[in-house]
Amino acid sequence: MNHFSNILPYILWIVFTHAIFPIDLSVSSLVMTLENPSMTSIMNIASTVGTVPGVIISVCLSAIILGVFYGIRTGLSMLSVFIWDVANELLKFIISRPRPGHLGLTETDSFPSGHVFHSIILLGTIWLHLYPKMTRFQRTVLGFASTAVIAIVSLQRIYLDRHWPTDVVGSILIAGIILISISLVIKIRNKHSS
Repeated sequence: MNHFSNILPYILWIVFTHAIFPIDLSVSSLVMTLENPSMTSIMNIASTVGTVPGVIISVCLSAIILGVFYGIRTGLSMLSVFIWDVANELLKFIISRPRPGHLGLTETDSFPSGHVFHSIILLGTIWLHLYPKMTRFQRTVLGFASTAVIAIVSLQRIYLDRHWPTDVVGSILIAGIILISISLVIKIRNKHSS
């Protein structure tokens, strides 16, 4: 956790003191070179996971499935993802960083990316609950699938010109700190319940 917590203040300082960075413009331009109609269709589909209906469906479905297979306590704990998503939205409101202007958007809720944050918190929370119950092969498959989903969501936020690359990096760092905290809470809870 120490590495994440050491980097995050610098990212926040950069976001508060600069609207756009040369690295944001360079990476965004590079990602935009991938633009084509098929890729845009795929990225638009991938974007639905971070919409309000996508968030509600993904969290509720995860809570139900984990509740049925791993107990009501595990299922209910998945609902904490909603709390983290609201906290992320509050942070976006406080920071009010402008989004990229390519689409003529004037929204100022760019940092941190909610789509990336939600994907990491949701999949990370699932991972933390299932890890002790999985075989090595299952961990590998879930880890690979989760990493692929997070990478696609991260790329599509930049590709669709909805976030700066530093918004995505900030989301990864903040979600990482939260997941480390959640893992400590789960360990303490499991220690006291056994």
